[in-house]
Amino acid sequence: FMEQNEQMNNSQAQGNNWVEMSGWTKFLMVWLGLSCFGTIIINAVDIYQGMSELDKIPKEILDQLNIMDSFHLMILGVVLYCAGYILTSVCSIISFYNRKPDAIYLARIALISIVVINGVAVISSLISHDIDPQFKAIARSLVFSVAWLVYLAKSKNIKDLFPPETRKNNAIPGYISIALILLGMFFAIWGTTNVYSME
Repeated sequence: FMEQNEQMNNSQAQGNNWVEMSGWTKFLMVWLGLSCFGTIIINAVDIYQGMSELDKIPKEILDQLNIMDSFHLMILGVVLYCAGYILTSVCSIISFYNRKPDAIYLARIALISIVVINGVAVISSLISHDIDPQFKAIARSLVFSVAWLVYLAKSKNIKDLFPPETRKNNAIPGYISIALILLGMFFAIWGTTNVYSME
């Protein structure tokens, strides 16, 4: 009897393996995976375009403004943010697949990071009236992320797969991801602020 009880507790700790994932839950995993690739591509394009614009400026002016240091800070911030987001997204997908108790926690970190960074980008574009060429994609990603957060909170399938009492909110990958994302945002904002102050 004690052995059966222990097996039941272990099963609950890893999520209810007998509950089938709904199509929406599977789609969430796919969306997180695709968003990782999208994040890499979009930010790589932004960095490339930024470097192309800097190449048009004479080296003497760049040295006078000391703009390259600020640009390097922006790149460092983007790289750290992307690393944190990709880490938590990949770990979340793996945890969902294996029904680990930290799956919801990691998915929320990934989605909240998208909401924060894209929310800042949308607000900045609206305030400065300098609409980013990728504004529609950013706004769409923001809406999807909020919708997925609501899904995680309200979905019956999610509650059946990961009962609230069995969830774990202290996964080490989550802490590392949060640190990388916050550092990335700090350096990116610092570098961007320095660039705009030179104009």
